[in-house]
Amino acid sequence: MKEKTLFKLAMICLVIGLPALYFLSLSIEIKEADISKITLGDVDKQVKLVGKVVSVKNFEKASIIEITQPSRIKVIMFVENVTLDEGQEIEVFGKVGEYEGKPEIIADVVRKKIK
Repeated sequence: MKEKTLFKLAMICLVIGLPALYFLSLSIEIKEADISKITLGDVDKQVKLVGKVVSVKNFEKASIIEITQPSRIKVIMFVENVTLDEGQEIEVFGKVGEYEGKPEIIADVVRKKIK
């Protein structure tokens, strides 16, 4: 193919593809999960959780947040010094992982829930 033809084809894909991806991304939503239903069979699955902070432990390269819905689960964040208050409601987006035979959430995003 000629370079002009390839360039035109690439531009058409760009003009059509980017808006299509944008509108497709608006319709994708991760449904809120129930902590009591998360099992080791869900490892590597993306989840969204809403719960209240029970405890926060900060370490040198990571922080562990324990949340409850009424069931409890640990959320791992690879950032230092997370500042959350006990009883605060948060949203967690992340992937289910396993540690010592129990499921945990490896967080991509943790944000305070606005009521």
